[in-house]
Amino acid sequence: MQGKVYQILAGYYDIKSGDKIYRVRGAGKLRHNNLTPLVGDEVIFENEFLIKILERKNEMIRPKVANIDQVIIVMSLKEPDFSSFLLDKFLAKVYHLDSQITILLTKKDLYDGNNFKVDFYLKNQDTYLISMQNLEEYKGISNLFDNKVNVLMGQTGVGKTTFLNLISDNDFLTQKISKSLGRGIHSTRVVRMIDFLNGQLVDAPGFSSFEIDFDPLELARTFKFYKNFEYKCKFRTCQHYEEDEKICSVKQEISKQNIPLWRYENYVKILLEVRESKNKRNF
Repeated sequence: MQGKVYQILAGYYDIKSGDKIYRVRGAGKLRHNNLTPLVGDEVIFENEFLIKILERKNEMIRPKVANIDQVIIVMSLKEPDFSSFLLDKFLAKVYHLDSQITILLTKKDLYDGNNFKVDFYLKNQDTYLISMQNLEEYKGISNLFDNKVNVLMGQTGVGKTTFLNLISDNDFLTQKISKSLGRGIHSTRVVRMIDFLNGQLVDAPGFSSFEIDFDPLELARTFKFYKNFEYKCKFRTCQHYEEDEKICSVKQEISKQNIPLWRYENYVKILLEVRESKNKRNF
């Protein structure tokens, strides 16, 4: 049978096939071949054993999730104030997935509409401004989840849980997680997938972490400076920092004012953090 991994707990895999959840163990040949199933994997199972992992289209390292269709990043316009740097850290963490990215900027009712950085994301990313006071706005974007495996991330205090409860018109998420784990949403310790609206929602510790786990070169190759941006640097190892403008297409685009300097500065700060993190891991 074929199904999708919804949860991994204590060596067991909860796989949904049709309308039923099956709890199985991993076959020995998976361990022998050093293959580890992840939440979101499409798999083949039989006789209470998971025997094959089908090809993944993407995966995250931390938290461990596969086959993500859409990442929804929730940020606040006010209280706390909008931070382009924090938003770019989230974006840097997920650009490599090559999945759809949607940005939700909450507390529109407190926003005066005057922020050129917000305007940049409205132009270059799928970005929505929403008010916690306007339920119609939530209903208007409820189809974002349709037929997709979705992950939600964002800084603390921006209303992620409130957003999910409003868009589903109840406290569905909190009830679902509390019931399945016997504890509250804030103490979630395992990765799981739940059916949400007309799609799936992955809930996991780590989605709000600012730590970027991959190599500086991968960051340099995947960071999207603006919509439809293409790297044309002379060398594939270019990290768009120490290199001369003559060989770096990013620096050339900055000179042409196609890339805002503030966004490049965000990228450099992230790059230096990733380098420092890598050095600590290798120490």
